[in-house]
Amino acid sequence: MNSNILTAISHIIDGKAIRGVMKCHPCNSYQLIYVPIDESIHKVVIVHKKFPHNHPLPNYVKLSHESKNIYNQLIKAHGPWGATVQSIENAPTTTLILEGETPALYDMALMDTHQKKDMIWNAKLKESPSGLDIDGVHQQFLKESQELPVMKRYIQAYHHVGDQIMILIFDSFLLSLIHDSVSFEVDHTFKHVRGYNEWEIIIFCDAVRRDKSS
Repeated sequence: MNSNILTAISHIIDGKAIRGVMKCHPCNSYQLIYVPIDESIHKVVIVHKKFPHNHPLPNYVKLSHESKNIYNQLIKAHGPWGATVQSIENAPTTTLILEGETPALYDMALMDTHQKKDMIWNAKLKESPSGLDIDGVHQQFLKESQELPVMKRYIQAYHHVGDQIMILIFDSFLLSLIHDSVSFEVDHTFKHVRGYNEWEIIIFCDAVRRDKSS
């Protein structure tokens, strides 16, 4: 890439608008695409090799301070714990605050999922001075135990025996449905989350005739 190519958006540095210079970062990842010899088969097999990821193009619209403030209001109304980009998009509070619009309709720059994830992450860090790793989870558990009734808690239990840690996290209302469920199963096929195993309880709720996960 030509080292003289400037960024499309200016950045404010020391009170001045500065155009940055694009930097070329080599990517060692690659993919293999297998195409059938039989031309009547309209399918291909794509195999991602060596740390698969994507390279999203940057938006040509810069996120304004006003839009950042609005999105932070959406995060606050939803609550940072358990918040994801999708859950905030679908939250009733988002519809109320934006008067029926989606964040992307409110401001094109809010189509950038990466920036929204960063704002959600920062909001969670503010709520958890001890961090978002295991120490932060423990502190949040202690805080909820002191301030919230059982039915309002998200982190229900934290057990630390020797070098083993077990954390029980679930929505209290959904878990209460287990008493009336026809059957339930435990899904332990999730990937490790930062070194920890994740198990999910799924029940069949006869009242709504569908599976529910707590």
